[in-house]
Amino acid sequence: MKPEDWYIDWNSGRVLGQDGAETNNVRIIKANDWGRVNRTFNTTESAEATDDLQSSSSLITFDNETINSNINTINNETITDQSVERQAFFMLQRSENDEGMPFGKVTSVIGAKGTTANAKIPATNGYVNDNLMLGQIHSHNKNIIKGRENAPGASETDHSASIERNFNIYSIDSYMGLQEGGNQIYMTNPKIAAPPGKFIGTTTNTNMIGRQVLIDFINLNK
Repeated sequence: MKPEDWYIDWNSGRVLGQDGAETNNVRIIKANDWGRVNRTFNTTESAEATDDLQSSSSLITFDNETINSNINTINNETITDQSVERQAFFMLQRSENDEGMPFGKVTSVIGAKGTTANAKIPATNGYVNDNLMLGQIHSHNKNIIKGRENAPGASETDHSASIERNFNIYSIDSYMGLQEGGNQIYMTNPKIAAPPGKFIGTTTNTNMIGRQVLIDFINLNK
């Protein structure tokens, strides 16, 4: 994205637009403040509008420690028990202080296991219990279905799910067992075909994923 901060609505999770800053951050704001600034200045990108928007919002932060822990948990559990896929969800977690200032943090939560293979992504609409789903990551376990073999990367099923949900879906090659240097992670979304999707690194270094999920969520929903 070009420099200019993007804003996400604290109330609905909708991508509202940009200010005129020379930075490239993502901020969270309440829609009534966004609308007030836009009406007052007839823009959100002037210097005065930008100052007002930034004083009424906060930078979205990233809980990379929890994200990394959950990714490695689902990978390691699948390496130990190859009977099912496991999954975690990337969430924008909202909060506010006593003065009503909005805050947002990208984190992750571990979801329900799959059955034989696929882990089902629950249907969501906006924030649920103050969490907005931004994407999913799942392990690929050893395929036991006759006539089918595991292959590195995201699958056609992953790609179809990313189109349906309009966000990033990541897969971990857990079926390969414990790998020196970590297990490979691939990503797909409506703009990236699968298989195999885009290789983004391994389970030993996941610090880029939280920001990637958020930026791609904005690009897919602006």
